[in-house]
Amino acid sequence: MIHRETLTPYAEAPFLWAGDEEQGLLYVPRFRREDAVALRKQASQSAAVMLYSWQPETLRQHVPAPHVQHEPVPESLARRFGLRA
Repeated sequence: MIHRETLTPYAEAPFLWAGDEEQGLLYVPRFRREDAVALRKQASQSAAVMLYSWQPETLRQHVPAPHVQHEPVPESLARRFGLRA
């Protein structure tokens, strides 16, 4: 929500995507190795991608593109909204 001007309804899917050729947002609720190819293909559709996941280090290994910024879900939300762990 902090990256997009409009909201998209949540859908059960291996990953969620919002974006265009300039910037994109990927959310991966639970990474599965069989989704790696589709994730890389989707990430290649934008010049800059924010990828939020609960497993950022694992995803960094499977989607290693330099234009993809990997963010952990809990820490990034806590930083953004000022919560302390």
